[in-house]
Amino acid sequence: MVHCYLKPSVDECDRLRDQIANDYGIELYVRIRKVANDDLCFREGFRSKLELSVGEGNGSVAKVFLRGWKVFAAGYHD
Repeated sequence: MVHCYLKPSVDECDRLRDQIANDYGIELYVRIRKVANDDLCFREGFRSKLELSVGEGNGSVAKVFLRGWKVFAAGYHD
């Protein structure tokens, strides 16, 4: 399991996720949470967090998964 902290808000992440699902048929995540104001990561500019779990059984989806996250990263601009 990997804990991921992202700078876009939950709403912005969900917008990008939905756009990628519509355009590419890739579902990046199901659940994302807001970073609390008192969290150390909040001071670093992170506004959302999620957990990723990709085991050996999911190894064959790696290229599709990576493509989806590359599109996600390209859609977010600081």
